[in-house]
Amino acid sequence: MLSLLLFALLLCCLYAAWRGKGGVAKKTPWLSWLPVPPASAELRVAASARLAGRTSVHVIEWEGGKLLVSCGEQGVVRLAAMPPGAGAATSAQAPAAGDLS
Repeated sequence: MLSLLLFALLLCCLYAAWRGKGGVAKKTPWLSWLPVPPASAELRVAASARLAGRTSVHVIEWEGGKLLVSCGEQGVVRLAAMPPGAGAATSAQAPAAGDLS
């Protein structure tokens, strides 16, 4: 019984070593079934800031637009969205901090 167990363990080790050295002709990644997004759907983290504890905010750029998201213990929350091409115009029209009129 013990010799059979040792033989099975030896076979497993040999298979792992063979697979690690490229023994399998086509290695498929475990996420290969997911669809590949088009090149225009690039997702990028533009900026991040840690707030208190486990809470942080991130600016995510995706397909030309931007999202402001918060990540914390309660999950991920979208705080704001900026459509593509609205960056300079929106910030130029925003009132100054002291101007409340």
